[in-house]
Amino acid sequence: MLEMLGHRVVGAAGGREGLRLWRESRPEVVILDILMPELDGLEVLGSARREWSCARVIAMSGHKLLADSVLRCAELLGADASLIKPFDAKKLVDAIGLAGSANDGAAQQPCTCGQERGNS
Repeated sequence: MLEMLGHRVVGAAGGREGLRLWRESRPEVVILDILMPELDGLEVLGSARREWSCARVIAMSGHKLLADSVLRCAELLGADASLIKPFDAKKLVDAIGLAGSANDGAAQQPCTCGQERGNS
């Protein structure tokens, strides 16, 4: 869906791969799942923010009991927006627009971390 809207999408299966891709591609917008293998989203966010703070980050979680607290932690670590799964396409597009609004209209390149390619 994001590709159809003109975004370049790069997917990662886990935290280590997501952090590597973040370092290599320096995206403008990162859509980051909190619960994922190897490194969780909070670890990825903390590491990436220490090294490079320019990307706008949308943190997401579907954990029913912990979503509010882990997303609040993500915001404290520098996430610009958060979403509780499941969410609809409009909420995601709105969050990307809000998170990327400080980029002065530059083309955004979301990087989905923690999501297998092809999942939406």
